[in-house]
Amino acid sequence: MKKRTKKLLLCWLTWSARPQRTEESAGDLVTDHHLNIWDAMIFAAAAEAGCDVLLSEDMQDGFLWGGVRVISPFQPGGWAQLQALVGE
Repeated sequence: MKKRTKKLLLCWLTWSARPQRTEESAGDLVTDHHLNIWDAMIFAAAAEAGCDVLLSEDMQDGFLWGGVRVISPFQPGGWAQLQALVGE
């Protein structure tokens, strides 16, 4: 099923305006890390844009991929991490 999802995602490229590498990276996240397709697209786009941090209450807190780390502000210590990042 996951390989089929990746194949369908790559077929989407024929009419997608986004760069192909975003979809390829998202497909890798789906197959290798079991993210759902929409979270994978968000994560891949964040990595491509050069983001260091992705805020999410749904993804695994602390997950690191492509230089992007997930922080859940609702996990213990999450708010403190955010305050440190913004210099408060």
